[in-house]
Amino acid sequence: MSNILQDITKSFSSLFQGQKKGSVIGVDIGSSSIKIVQLKNENGIAVLETYGAVSFGSYVKDAYQGQAVNPTHDQTIQAMTDLIKESNITTLDSAVGIPSASSLVFLLELPSTVSQKDFATVIPIEARRYIPVPITEVSIDWWVVPHDEVLEGTEDSPEETTAKKNKPLRVLVAAIHNEALGRFQEVVRDAKLATGFFEIEMFSNVRSCIGQDLSTIVLVDLGASKTKVTVVYRGVLQDFHIINRGSQDITRVLSVGLNLPIIKAEEIKKKHGLNESSEFPQANSIISGTLEYTMAELNNIILSYEKKYSQSIGSVMITGGGSALPGLVEYMNKKLPAPVSKSNPFSHVKTPAFLDPILSGVGPEFGVALGLAIRKLS
Repeated sequence: MSNILQDITKSFSSLFQGQKKGSVIGVDIGSSSIKIVQLKNENGIAVLETYGAVSFGSYVKDAYQGQAVNPTHDQTIQAMTDLIKESNITTLDSAVGIPSASSLVFLLELPSTVSQKDFATVIPIEARRYIPVPITEVSIDWWVVPHDEVLEGTEDSPEETTAKKNKPLRVLVAAIHNEALGRFQEVVRDAKLATGFFEIEMFSNVRSCIGQDLSTIVLVDLGASKTKVTVVYRGVLQDFHIINRGSQDITRVLSVGLNLPIIKAEEIKKKHGLNESSEFPQANSIISGTLEYTMAELNNIILSYEKKYSQSIGSVMITGGGSALPGLVEYMNKKLPAPVSKSNPFSHVKTPAFLDPILSGVGPEFGVALGLAIRKLS
């Protein structure tokens, strides 16, 4: 695949310069649902026109809303067609996200003596250590992660200059299995979308959720089956991890713990979450116990990053559908060493004022779709 990481290095503000005219859509095909966002360019400002989501639970037999499933190709196309119609989408000019589960992102360290003209030869060879299938079966792209810039008004000593020159090159590599890419291309074709590019979801999320913040942020995307953790410094992805726990695990444990049908457990999770419930007083302890593994992994990721790079994490930002769990921000603030807040992706585009309360609530679910649409509009 070419240009997987194209535009990732642009600042958020520069994305709104030289925008194309007309409307565009960002399409996020996740494991439990499809989300879509339509933007337009209005005098150099990205304006929200419409958005919507549809759960695969409505199309896959015996599945519930919020469950990670494996819909057939036809079920995906039907869900996409219905979503486009029900959301009043007026364009098929789109960008489509590739789930992190269908991709592999990792950092390579190369000797400082390797020149960029040799990357096309060196990187595929080095990448074989990380990619569990033959290199011919994947499409890869890469980008050099810059070292810290010199602060304005300061000057490196000769020793510091030499040390920087000898620092290993850090190269961010993204790989997507050709088979997975082919499946998404078939969906795009049969849904009659006019797609200019695909993008791995974590980059779209960073674009829409973090914006111009240059501090060190841990972006935690709480999905249905997995939790994706991205460490971002100065707007650039530094590290990425997947925790094999998601919001559907909470539902399953809650269903067993309260001896209730899975659909009822899902309702309780969404309504009460980590808040006290007089009707189901055990729910709080069951959910918090289920989250302990994820919190332990997050702490390990944060401590490992701080130790490796001698750099403190400034904050943690949660996004994704699982971030809507009531009481989650308060709970995580007690468990993690950095302040936790919920993302508000729609705050970066122009929206009707009367929708602000709604969009701030549902916004974290649409981070990927919005980030795709922002890049497509640029």
